[in-house]
Amino acid sequence: MTIESLPPRAGVGRDTDVGPSRQLRVEVVCSRDQLCRLEESWSRLHQREARGSGWTAPQLLVPFQQAYFPGYRPRVLVVRDADGTLRGILPLALEFRRVGPIYLRRVVALAGTQVVYPDAVIEPGAEPLVMPALTSALRRMSWDEIRLRWVEPGAHLLHVAHGLAQGVPELRQEPGDPLWKLSLRNQQELPRGSTRKEMLRRLRRLHERGEIIIGWEPEDRLAAAAEEFVLLHTRLKDHQQQIAFYRMGSARHDSPEWLVEEFAAGRAGLFSVRCDGQLIASAIILRHRERACCFRFAWEPAFATFGLGIMVVTKAIEACRERGDLDFDMGPGVEPYKGEFATRGGSTVDRKSTRLNSSHLV
Repeated sequence: MTIESLPPRAGVGRDTDVGPSRQLRVEVVCSRDQLCRLEESWSRLHQREARGSGWTAPQLLVPFQQAYFPGYRPRVLVVRDADGTLRGILPLALEFRRVGPIYLRRVVALAGTQVVYPDAVIEPGAEPLVMPALTSALRRMSWDEIRLRWVEPGAHLLHVAHGLAQGVPELRQEPGDPLWKLSLRNQQELPRGSTRKEMLRRLRRLHERGEIIIGWEPEDRLAAAAEEFVLLHTRLKDHQQQIAFYRMGSARHDSPEWLVEEFAAGRAGLFSVRCDGQLIASAIILRHRERACCFRFAWEPAFATFGLGIMVVTKAIEACRERGDLDFDMGPGVEPYKGEFATRGGSTVDRKSTRLNSSHLV
């Protein structure tokens, strides 16, 4: 079934009054084809969403789910007015996981653990109507477990009056990873203290190796640069002997088209360090409104002694400040380098719930 329309319950749902002159209906998009057709209207809604981030954009979530989590079954909750106008979306999926003698139907974020800050995308001002409809629909779905990681404080999902705790009260809240964010409104030098002095010393040494160019990749080089980044990222992860990591496809065959499309649309940028034309360090920076976020970065293992990781992040932050971004998000995690740039801004939240029954015994 392409779209399932959930029946009304407890004052929300299809053709049910939930406010003055407002009727809402909830649909569950289960088909990849229908999900692709939803992208355009979802994107327009996302552009109006003040709380949104690069992590809730359909241009990121839809291709990631299809390319890297093909076993996930989309369960995207869609809230519309009676006239069909899109008011809210909660991008979720079902993961089927065997645990001992049972199969679990686990509700997860649409693109799984390769993205952070899962959240609903809602028409500004409509949260008091849309969130209860979304949470009621989630509660009525068929699932055995919910697992949402790295929910950002301030997300719609955590709203005190309308969030998941009200609609799905059996959900448990657990502390997640620390958050690292940096305000670009001040002009402080980064990184701090002796780390900056060492970075500048290594940068001078790097200039002795050849012509160094640092900056955003130009539009006419985006396609080639995207392929270079994929190869660079793969070499780094192979060098680090990381087994479970995100490879970003094959540069020759299926280099993610979204990279070039997002660069061209201004929703992402590729910031690079080149030595005599060779890409030796690079970072993908996502952007929503005036909020930048470091998505992936990599450096050439042969140049590791130059501290290219710190260098490319530092220069990318400075470039984001120059183009007018107000905030830079390092993302959640415990990596020590993040403390060199950003101030810990609390922690993410993990939400879990389980409701098992014997019908799933194998």
